[in-house]
Amino acid sequence: FWPNISDTMVTSGRTHGTPLSSRQRKPRLYHRASLSSSTVPALILLAAHAVAAFAPPSAHRFSWVSSALSAAPLSALPCPDTEFHAAEIRRLISSPSPDWPGALSILRSRALDADAAAGTRLHNVALTCLCRSGRAEHADAALDLLRDMRDGTAGQDSPPDGWSYVEVIQGCGRTGRAERIAGLLDWVEADAAVRGRELLLEGIPYGAAACAVGASVSEIGALADRMVAACGGAPRPSAVDAVLSALKRTCSLAGAEAALRLLVAQGRSMDDGPEGHNAVLGAFAKSGGGADAADAATAVLARMEQGDWPAPDAVSYNILIDAWAR
Repeated sequence: FWPNISDTMVTSGRTHGTPLSSRQRKPRLYHRASLSSSTVPALILLAAHAVAAFAPPSAHRFSWVSSALSAAPLSALPCPDTEFHAAEIRRLISSPSPDWPGALSILRSRALDADAAAGTRLHNVALTCLCRSGRAEHADAALDLLRDMRDGTAGQDSPPDGWSYVEVIQGCGRTGRAERIAGLLDWVEADAAVRGRELLLEGIPYGAAACAVGASVSEIGALADRMVAACGGAPRPSAVDAVLSALKRTCSLAGAEAALRLLVAQGRSMDDGPEGHNAVLGAFAKSGGGADAADAATAVLARMEQGDWPAPDAVSYNILIDAWAR
């Protein structure tokens, strides 16, 4: 019933201001709370129930308790806020003995009373916990929950957003269910066509998919092409970097060359920094291509030095040294 607790500490008459030294610091006494209009009645009713339970029957000074309880029984207290339910869902799913049915029961009951944003938020908490557990049965449950969100059966109004898809895609990758990822991308593209392109998150679901599909250069390259097409040729740098990292992990010259083609096609801004180009340098260094790979990395660094691409940093030169050492 305390949804707006702040971290302001009241110690020896000081509520805020200059931090105290270790010698001056006093034990924490209490937190200052910001009480909303729904919190105050809840606290009053909770106090009334406590008094009714522990006060002597003859205590006439508590006569207001009976009238308060008759007006609003404990079952009518306002529901804890979304964060309270989110924490409970996390606890049930992430415990050593996960209770997914219990978490689902909370999710269903709370989603019916929540608005669209809060409903989606609660479902995303559940998806995150399920997909990051590493359990195959949890990945299956997450996929079923995402399907319910799309169909409208998960709650009154809890449609998936882009991050819902990202979590489930990553969960499929963690549990060896990469064959489902193409279908998930079909879902996100279909939803984006109806509800808006912001669901694409400028390519982040495709970057997550590239990291999850394995070590096939052709599969990752196909995902890169699909990402560029879906995002109108302008995916965000972080999504491209995820694809570049996936290509780098293939440890092949073909993967390094595909990474370079993707980076050139994207036309990265000079303000984006050298991270993407460093990923390409690393792909060449770890490709096993010998002197040919080192020559290609040197050519990339030369263009960075010439000002065609973002300027190299210390990491860029370290990667090139590593390429020649290999």
